[in-house]
Amino acid sequence: HLAQGAATILCLLIFLVAPFDSRAQARISGGFATCINRERDALLSFKADLLDPAGRLSSWHGKDCCRWEGVQCSSRTDHVITLDLRNPQHDY
Repeated sequence: HLAQGAATILCLLIFLVAPFDSRAQARISGGFATCINRERDALLSFKADLLDPAGRLSSWHGKDCCRWEGVQCSSRTDHVITLDLRNPQHDY
């Protein structure tokens, strides 16, 4: 189930990420990214397909997905560029 959800989110991000986002040019950057709505929606859809009994994705709420644990966005384009969903107790 996790593999299917991961494949779904990767496909959504690949198809939804445009090479250029005019919002990035128009906004005044404070040095951090602001979540793109359709990418936040894709991440929330991905989360809905997962079982998370430990609550590792508990920070995944609110409008700014770039501030969620395990999500990294580009400060230049605001697109999600990295998902790090490793178990922090098993990092080596």
